[in-house]
Amino acid sequence: MSENKKQHYIPRHYLKGFSQDGESLYCYHLDDKKSFQKGIGNLCQESYFYGKDPEIEKSLNEIENKQAPIIRKLIESQSIETLNSEEFDFLLIFILLQYTRTKYAKKMANKFTEIYVSEFIKPLMKSSNELKEKGITDEFINSLKITDPRLHTSGMLSALLGKELISDLKPFLIINKSNKDFISSDAPIVLHNYLKYLHAYAFASPGLQIFCPLNKDTMLLLIDTNLYNLKINTGSNIYLDDDSDVDSINKLQFFQFLHHVFYFDNTTENYVSDLYHEIEELIKEKEVITKIIQTIRNKDEIYSEIVETSTMSSNYRLNFTFIKLNHANNRLLKNKYKKLSLTSKVFDLCRNDEIVARHETNYRKILESYILNHNLP
Repeated sequence: MSENKKQHYIPRHYLKGFSQDGESLYCYHLDDKKSFQKGIGNLCQESYFYGKDPEIEKSLNEIENKQAPIIRKLIESQSIETLNSEEFDFLLIFILLQYTRTKYAKKMANKFTEIYVSEFIKPLMKSSNELKEKGITDEFINSLKITDPRLHTSGMLSALLGKELISDLKPFLIINKSNKDFISSDAPIVLHNYLKYLHAYAFASPGLQIFCPLNKDTMLLLIDTNLYNLKINTGSNIYLDDDSDVDSINKLQFFQFLHHVFYFDNTTENYVSDLYHEIEELIKEKEVITKIIQTIRNKDEIYSEIVETSTMSSNYRLNFTFIKLNHANNRLLKNKYKKLSLTSKVFDLCRNDEIVARHETNYRKILESYILNHNLP
Protein backbone atom coordinates (compact mmCIF):
# COMPACT_ATOMS: atom_id res chain seq x y z
CA MET A 1 0.00 0.00 0.00
CA SER A 2 2.84 2.43 0.84
CA GLU A 3 4.14 2.31 -2.74
CA ASN A 4 0.93 4.02 -3.86
CA LYS A 5 0.96 6.59 -1.06
CA LYS A 6 2.37 9.53 -3.07
CA GLN A 7 -0.29 10.31 -5.68
CA HIS A 8 0.14 13.08 -8.25
CA TYR A 9 -2.76 15.14 -9.53
CA ILE A 10 -0.61 16.64 -12.31
CA PRO A 11 1.40 13.98 -14.18
CA ARG A 12 5.15 14.29 -13.94
CA HIS A 13 5.51 13.83 -17.70
CA TYR A 14 3.41 16.98 -18.18
CA LEU A 15 5.36 19.05 -15.65
CA LYS A 16 8.64 18.14 -17.39
CA GLY A 17 7.49 20.19 -20.37
CA PHE A 18 8.11 23.33 -18.31
CA SER A 19 11.41 22.18 -16.79
CA GLN A 20 14.89 23.11 -17.97
CA ASP A 21 16.57 20.03 -16.52
CA GLY A 22 13.67 17.56 -16.44
CA GLU A 23 13.98 17.34 -12.66
CA SER A 24 12.78 20.63 -11.17
CA LEU A 25 10.46 23.58 -11.83
CA TYR A 26 10.41 27.26 -11.09
CA CYS A 27 7.24 27.99 -9.11
CA TYR A 28 5.30 31.04 -7.99
CA HIS A 29 3.43 30.35 -4.76
CA LEU A 30 0.10 32.07 -4.25
CA ASP A 31 0.05 32.11 -0.44
CA ASP A 32 3.34 33.91 0.19
CA LYS A 33 3.65 35.41 -3.33
CA LYS A 34 7.22 34.19 -3.64
CA SER A 35 9.09 32.16 -6.23
CA PHE A 36 11.30 29.12 -5.66
CA GLN A 37 12.63 26.03 -7.41
CA LYS A 38 11.40 22.55 -6.46
CA GLY A 39 11.76 18.96 -7.63
CA ILE A 40 8.99 17.69 -9.93
CA GLY A 41 8.53 14.54 -7.83
CA ASN A 42 7.44 16.64 -4.86
CA LEU A 43 5.07 18.94 -6.71
CA CYS A 44 1.30 18.51 -7.22
CA GLN A 45 1.02 15.38 -5.10
CA GLU A 46 -0.48 14.32 -1.81
CA SER A 47 -0.59 11.16 0.23
CA TYR A 48 -3.55 9.04 -0.88
CA PHE A 49 -5.01 11.95 -2.87
CA TYR A 50 -7.40 9.58 -4.66
CA GLY A 51 -7.86 7.30 -1.65
CA LYS A 52 -6.20 4.07 -0.56
CA ASP A 53 -7.50 1.91 -3.40
CA PRO A 54 -4.29 1.18 -5.37
CA GLU A 55 -6.27 0.43 -8.55
CA ILE A 56 -7.06 4.13 -9.14
CA GLU A 57 -3.43 5.20 -9.12
CA LYS A 58 -2.47 2.13 -11.16
CA SER A 59 -5.09 2.94 -13.80
CA LEU A 60 -3.97 6.57 -13.97
CA ASN A 61 -0.36 5.48 -14.50
CA GLU A 62 -1.42 3.23 -17.39
CA ILE A 63 -3.33 6.09 -19.01
CA GLU A 64 -0.42 8.50 -18.51
CA ASN A 65 2.01 6.04 -20.12
CA LYS A 66 -0.12 6.21 -23.28
CA GLN A 67 -0.59 9.97 -23.18
CA ALA A 68 3.00 11.05 -22.49
CA PRO A 69 4.44 10.08 -25.93
CA ILE A 70 1.42 11.65 -27.66
CA ILE A 71 1.98 15.02 -26.00
CA ARG A 72 5.71 14.74 -26.68
CA LYS A 73 4.98 13.97 -30.34
CA LEU A 74 2.68 16.98 -30.55
CA ILE A 75 5.33 19.31 -29.14
CA GLU A 76 8.13 17.97 -31.32
CA SER A 77 6.14 17.87 -34.57
CA GLN A 78 4.34 21.17 -33.95
CA SER A 79 1.39 19.72 -35.85
CA ILE A 80 -2.00 18.30 -34.89
CA GLU A 81 -2.07 16.44 -38.20
CA THR A 82 0.72 14.07 -37.07
CA LEU A 83 -1.67 12.39 -34.60
CA ASN A 84 -3.77 9.46 -35.75
CA SER A 85 -7.38 9.06 -34.57
CA GLU A 86 -6.46 6.85 -31.59
CA GLU A 87 -3.78 9.28 -30.44
CA PHE A 88 -6.17 12.20 -30.79
CA ASP A 89 -8.76 10.35 -28.68
CA PHE A 90 -6.16 9.92 -25.93
CA LEU A 91 -5.36 13.63 -26.19
CA LEU A 92 -9.03 14.49 -25.60
CA ILE A 93 -9.10 12.12 -22.62
CA PHE A 94 -5.99 13.86 -21.27
CA ILE A 95 -7.78 17.22 -21.42
CA LEU A 96 -10.93 15.95 -19.69
CA LEU A 97 -9.18 13.85 -17.08
CA GLN A 98 -6.62 16.52 -16.22
CA TYR A 99 -9.38 19.09 -15.78
CA THR A 100 -11.24 16.86 -13.30
CA ARG A 101 -8.39 15.29 -11.33
CA THR A 102 -6.69 18.37 -9.85
CA LYS A 103 -6.72 19.56 -6.26
CA TYR A 104 -8.83 22.50 -7.39
CA ALA A 105 -11.40 20.08 -8.88
CA LYS A 106 -11.41 18.08 -5.65
CA LYS A 107 -11.95 21.25 -3.63
CA MET A 108 -14.91 22.23 -5.81
CA ALA A 109 -16.39 18.72 -5.52
CA ASN A 110 -16.22 19.07 -1.72
CA LYS A 111 -17.96 22.44 -1.96
CA PHE A 112 -20.78 20.94 -4.01
CA THR A 113 -21.19 18.28 -1.33
CA GLU A 114 -21.26 20.88 1.45
CA ILE A 115 -23.95 22.90 -0.34
CA TYR A 116 -26.05 19.83 -1.10
CA VAL A 117 -25.85 18.62 2.50
CA SER A 118 -26.53 22.06 3.94
CA GLU A 119 -29.49 22.98 1.72
CA PHE A 120 -31.16 19.61 1.17
CA ILE A 121 -29.95 16.75 3.40
CA LYS A 122 -29.91 18.58 6.73
CA PRO A 123 -33.35 20.23 6.25
CA LEU A 124 -34.78 16.77 5.51
CA MET A 125 -33.15 15.42 8.65
CA LYS A 126 -34.55 18.28 10.72
CA SER A 127 -38.07 17.63 9.43
CA SER A 128 -37.91 13.91 10.24
CA ASN A 129 -40.28 12.96 13.09
CA GLU A 130 -38.38 9.71 13.50
CA LEU A 131 -35.15 11.56 14.28
CA LYS A 132 -36.95 13.95 16.61
CA GLU A 133 -38.41 11.00 18.54
CA LYS A 134 -34.88 9.69 18.98
CA GLY A 135 -33.83 13.01 20.51
CA ILE A 136 -31.79 14.25 17.54
CA THR A 137 -31.74 18.02 17.80
CA ASP A 138 -31.29 20.65 15.09
CA GLU A 139 -28.09 21.73 16.81
CA PHE A 140 -26.67 18.22 16.52
CA ILE A 141 -27.63 18.00 12.85
CA ASN A 142 -25.99 21.38 12.19
CA SER A 143 -22.78 20.10 13.76
CA LEU A 144 -22.56 17.09 11.46
CA LYS A 145 -19.94 17.11 8.72
CA ILE A 146 -21.06 14.87 5.88
CA THR A 147 -18.64 14.25 3.02
CA ASP A 148 -18.57 12.09 -0.09
CA PRO A 149 -14.97 11.28 -1.05
CA ARG A 150 -16.24 9.44 -4.14
CA LEU A 151 -17.53 12.61 -5.79
CA HIS A 152 -14.08 13.68 -7.02
CA THR A 153 -13.22 10.27 -8.50
CA SER A 154 -16.74 10.04 -9.96
CA GLY A 155 -16.01 13.26 -11.87
CA MET A 156 -12.80 11.69 -13.15
CA LEU A 157 -14.71 8.62 -14.31
CA SER A 158 -17.20 10.84 -16.14
CA ALA A 159 -14.27 12.55 -17.84
CA LEU A 160 -12.81 9.24 -19.02
CA LEU A 161 -16.13 8.42 -20.66
CA GLY A 162 -16.81 11.89 -22.04
CA LYS A 163 -14.37 12.49 -24.90
CA GLU A 164 -17.27 12.61 -27.34
CA LEU A 165 -18.52 15.79 -25.63
CA ILE A 166 -15.52 17.77 -26.89
CA SER A 167 -14.90 15.80 -30.08
CA ASP A 168 -16.68 18.49 -32.13
CA LEU A 169 -14.32 21.24 -30.98
CA LYS A 170 -11.68 22.18 -33.55
CA PRO A 171 -8.08 21.62 -32.36
CA PHE A 172 -5.29 24.12 -32.97
CA LEU A 173 -1.71 24.50 -31.84
CA ILE A 174 -0.73 28.00 -30.75
CA ILE A 175 2.98 28.49 -31.41
CA ASN A 176 4.53 31.21 -29.27
CA LYS A 177 6.78 33.56 -31.24
CA SER A 178 6.51 36.46 -28.78
CA ASN A 179 8.98 37.71 -26.20
CA LYS A 180 7.04 36.04 -23.35
CA ASP A 181 6.88 32.35 -22.37
CA PHE A 182 3.70 30.38 -21.82
CA ILE A 183 3.27 29.41 -18.16
CA SER A 184 1.29 26.64 -16.48
CA SER A 185 -0.16 25.86 -13.03
CA ASP A 186 -1.53 23.18 -10.72
CA ALA A 187 -4.83 23.46 -12.66
CA PRO A 188 -3.53 23.89 -16.22
CA ILE A 189 -6.66 23.14 -18.29
CA VAL A 190 -8.71 26.33 -18.53
CA LEU A 191 -12.24 26.68 -19.94
CA HIS A 192 -13.13 30.08 -21.34
CA ASN A 193 -16.09 31.54 -23.21
CA TYR A 194 -16.78 34.90 -24.85
CA LEU A 195 -20.53 34.34 -24.43
CA LYS A 196 -20.98 35.64 -20.91
CA TYR A 197 -24.79 35.70 -21.16
CA LEU A 198 -24.82 31.89 -21.14
CA HIS A 199 -22.96 31.65 -17.81
CA ALA A 200 -21.80 28.32 -19.24
CA TYR A 201 -18.45 26.57 -18.99
CA ALA A 202 -19.63 22.98 -19.44
CA PHE A 203 -17.88 20.78 -21.98
CA ALA A 204 -20.92 20.85 -24.30
CA SER A 205 -21.49 24.63 -24.07
CA PRO A 206 -21.69 26.77 -27.22
CA GLY A 207 -18.74 29.13 -27.59
CA LEU A 208 -16.39 27.03 -25.48
CA GLN A 209 -12.63 27.58 -25.65
CA ILE A 210 -10.26 25.15 -23.92
CA PHE A 211 -6.64 26.16 -23.36
CA CYS A 212 -3.90 23.70 -22.41
CA PRO A 213 -0.27 24.88 -22.25
CA LEU A 214 2.11 22.09 -23.32
CA ASN A 215 5.42 23.90 -22.82
CA LYS A 216 6.74 27.45 -22.90
CA ASP A 217 6.34 27.65 -26.68
CA THR A 218 3.29 25.51 -27.40
CA MET A 219 -0.38 25.73 -26.40
CA LEU A 220 -3.24 23.41 -27.37
CA LEU A 221 -6.53 25.16 -28.13
CA LEU A 222 -9.88 23.42 -28.63
CA ILE A 223 -12.56 25.82 -29.80
CA ASP A 224 -16.13 26.07 -31.08
CA THR A 225 -15.50 27.35 -34.62
CA ASN A 226 -19.22 27.89 -35.19
CA LEU A 227 -19.02 30.95 -32.95
CA TYR A 228 -15.48 32.18 -33.60
CA ASN A 229 -13.35 33.20 -36.55
CA LEU A 230 -9.64 32.52 -36.11
CA LYS A 231 -6.51 33.94 -37.64
CA ILE A 232 -4.79 30.73 -38.76
CA ASN A 233 -1.30 30.70 -40.26
CA THR A 234 -0.75 27.23 -41.71
CA GLY A 235 -2.80 24.06 -41.31
CA SER A 236 -4.02 24.01 -37.73
CA ASN A 237 -1.29 26.29 -36.39
CA ILE A 238 -1.66 29.80 -35.00
CA TYR A 239 1.58 31.76 -34.60
CA LEU A 240 1.54 34.44 -31.89
CA ASP A 241 3.98 37.33 -31.93
CA ASP A 242 1.80 39.72 -29.93
CA ASP A 243 2.93 39.90 -26.29
CA SER A 244 -0.51 41.03 -25.19
CA ASP A 245 -2.08 37.79 -26.45
CA VAL A 246 0.43 35.74 -24.49
CA ASP A 247 -0.19 37.89 -21.41
CA SER A 248 -3.93 37.25 -21.67
CA ILE A 249 -3.50 33.50 -22.12
CA ASN A 250 -1.11 33.35 -19.17
CA LYS A 251 -3.47 35.28 -16.91
CA LEU A 252 -6.00 32.49 -17.30
CA GLN A 253 -3.70 30.21 -15.31
CA PHE A 254 -4.30 32.34 -12.21
CA PHE A 255 -8.06 31.85 -12.12
CA GLN A 256 -8.14 28.19 -11.13
CA PHE A 257 -4.79 27.42 -9.56
CA LEU A 258 -4.61 26.77 -5.83
CA HIS A 259 -0.96 27.02 -4.90
CA HIS A 260 1.54 27.09 -7.77
CA VAL A 261 2.13 28.64 -11.17
CA PHE A 262 5.03 27.08 -13.11
CA TYR A 263 7.46 28.71 -15.53
CA PHE A 264 10.54 27.72 -17.50
CA ASP A 265 13.40 29.80 -16.09
CA ASN A 266 14.15 32.37 -13.42
CA THR A 267 14.17 35.25 -15.91
CA THR A 268 10.35 34.87 -16.00
CA GLU A 269 9.98 35.34 -12.22
CA ASN A 270 9.25 39.08 -12.25
CA TYR A 271 6.93 38.70 -15.25
CA VAL A 272 4.81 36.07 -13.43
CA SER A 273 4.66 38.18 -10.28
CA ASP A 274 3.63 41.29 -12.24
CA LEU A 275 0.92 39.36 -14.09
CA TYR A 276 -0.57 38.13 -10.85
CA HIS A 277 -0.62 41.59 -9.28
CA GLU A 278 -2.36 43.01 -12.36
CA ILE A 279 -5.37 40.75 -11.83
CA GLU A 280 -5.16 39.99 -8.12
CA GLU A 281 -8.32 41.98 -7.35
CA LEU A 282 -10.27 39.99 -9.95
CA ILE A 283 -9.27 36.64 -8.53
CA LYS A 284 -11.88 35.68 -6.00
CA GLU A 285 -12.86 32.46 -4.34
CA LYS A 286 -15.22 30.75 -6.75
CA GLU A 287 -18.61 30.41 -5.14
CA VAL A 288 -20.86 27.41 -5.50
CA ILE A 289 -24.43 28.60 -5.97
CA THR A 290 -27.76 26.80 -6.11
CA LYS A 291 -30.99 28.02 -7.63
CA ILE A 292 -34.44 26.57 -8.20
CA ILE A 293 -34.95 26.46 -11.96
CA GLN A 294 -38.33 24.73 -12.03
CA THR A 295 -41.09 23.80 -9.57
CA ILE A 296 -43.35 20.89 -10.49
CA ARG A 297 -46.74 20.04 -8.99
CA ASN A 298 -48.07 16.51 -9.54
CA LYS A 299 -51.69 15.32 -9.52
CA ASP A 300 -51.56 14.74 -5.73
CA GLU A 301 -50.68 18.40 -5.17
CA ILE A 302 -47.16 17.43 -4.13
CA TYR A 303 -44.49 19.89 -5.18
CA SER A 304 -41.00 19.00 -6.29
CA GLU A 305 -38.17 21.22 -7.42
CA ILE A 306 -35.44 20.98 -9.99
CA VAL A 307 -32.39 22.64 -8.50
CA GLU A 308 -29.27 23.67 -10.41
CA THR A 309 -25.92 23.75 -8.64
CA SER A 310 -23.05 25.53 -10.37
CA THR A 311 -19.97 27.66 -9.87
CA MET A 312 -19.99 31.37 -10.57
CA SER A 313 -17.84 32.34 -13.52
CA SER A 314 -14.98 34.80 -13.33
CA ASN A 315 -15.57 38.48 -14.09
CA TYR A 316 -12.34 38.55 -16.06
CA ARG A 317 -13.10 39.37 -19.70
CA LEU A 318 -10.54 38.06 -22.11
CA ASN A 319 -10.23 38.85 -25.80
CA PHE A 320 -7.52 37.90 -28.26
CA THR A 321 -6.34 39.45 -31.49
CA PHE A 322 -6.45 36.03 -33.19
CA ILE A 323 -9.97 35.00 -32.05
CA LYS A 324 -12.95 37.06 -33.16
CA LEU A 325 -16.58 36.41 -32.32
CA ASN A 326 -18.80 35.33 -35.21
CA HIS A 327 -21.47 37.98 -34.64
CA ALA A 328 -24.02 36.52 -37.07
CA ASN A 329 -24.05 33.10 -35.40
CA ASN A 330 -23.94 34.69 -31.98
CA ARG A 331 -27.09 36.70 -32.75
CA LEU A 332 -28.90 33.50 -33.77
CA LEU A 333 -27.83 31.78 -30.56
CA LYS A 334 -28.71 34.77 -28.40
CA ASN A 335 -32.22 34.96 -29.91
CA LYS A 336 -32.69 31.25 -29.25
CA TYR A 337 -31.50 31.74 -25.66
CA LYS A 338 -33.92 34.65 -25.10
CA LYS A 339 -36.89 32.69 -26.44
CA LEU A 340 -36.12 29.69 -24.26
CA SER A 341 -35.64 31.95 -21.23
CA LEU A 342 -39.20 33.23 -21.60
CA THR A 343 -40.64 29.73 -21.21
CA SER A 344 -41.05 27.88 -17.92
CA LYS A 345 -39.18 24.85 -19.20
CA VAL A 346 -35.73 23.81 -18.05
CA PHE A 347 -33.25 24.01 -20.91
CA ASP A 348 -29.58 23.58 -21.66
CA LEU A 349 -28.05 25.07 -24.76
CA CYS A 350 -25.54 22.65 -26.26
CA ARG A 351 -23.32 22.83 -29.31
CA ASN A 352 -24.61 19.46 -30.50
CA ASP A 353 -27.74 17.96 -28.91
CA GLU A 354 -27.21 14.66 -30.70
CA ILE A 355 -23.73 14.18 -29.24
CA VAL A 356 -24.95 15.03 -25.73
CA ALA A 357 -27.92 12.62 -25.97
CA ARG A 358 -25.68 9.82 -27.24
CA HIS A 359 -23.15 10.47 -24.48
CA GLU A 360 -25.81 10.45 -21.76
CA THR A 361 -27.25 7.16 -23.05
CA ASN A 362 -23.85 5.48 -23.20
CA TYR A 363 -22.81 6.83 -19.81
CA ARG A 364 -26.04 5.60 -18.21
CA LYS A 365 -25.50 2.11 -19.62
CA ILE A 366 -21.92 1.95 -18.37
CA LEU A 367 -22.92 3.27 -14.94
CA GLU A 368 -25.76 0.75 -14.62
CA SER A 369 -23.42 -2.06 -15.60
CA TYR A 370 -20.83 -0.89 -13.06
CA ILE A 371 -23.43 -0.75 -10.27
CA LEU A 372 -24.71 -4.21 -11.17
CA ASN A 373 -21.24 -5.78 -11.34
CA HIS A 374 -20.19 -4.27 -8.00
CA ASN A 375 -23.48 -5.01 -6.19
CA LEU A 376 -23.98 -1.34 -5.35
CA PRO A 377 -27.37 -0.01 -4.16
